[in-house]
Amino acid sequence: MRSFLFFALYGLIATALQNTWLSGDFFFGVHINLLLTVVLFAGLNMQWSRAIPILIFLGLLTDLSTHSPLGISSFTYCIIYSFITLMSSFITIDTFVSRFVWLAVVSFMDKFFRGLFLYLLRGDEKWFAFVFKNAPFQAIADALLGVFIVGLFIKLSSSLEEAN
Repeated sequence: MRSFLFFALYGLIATALQNTWLSGDFFFGVHINLLLTVVLFAGLNMQWSRAIPILIFLGLLTDLSTHSPLGISSFTYCIIYSFITLMSSFITIDTFVSRFVWLAVVSFMDKFFRGLFLYLLRGDEKWFAFVFKNAPFQAIADALLGVFIVGLFIKLSSSLEEAN
């Protein structure tokens, strides 16, 4: 319960930041997604029963604060979580470089799946053009900011685990 409350509070603060100070208007057209750090961390450190409610909450929070169809972010976060969980024996986030690389991969996957689902729902091809044009820059920006946040999650994880 403590981890859910912690990540819910983090999600509220991160959503407020990424829709104000870190929005595309102020950050050279790149929209930062700070919630992807939770998806990576959860995929490597949380069981399904604890991670899925957090990811669904954060996804709904994202959809309600953007113009995305309701549920698309939750679905995308759960797919990425599943991929990270399946690949967890090959993934390490112990170093700065490995965190950067995996956060960039998670960010790119988020943009790709979001574009795919929006294309399937709306038939709008502009999302794929957006993914291949802007996603690399967004992945780098997400990874640069997320590297430090994931490090903080790693340090706090022991105290979150003790209470559960």
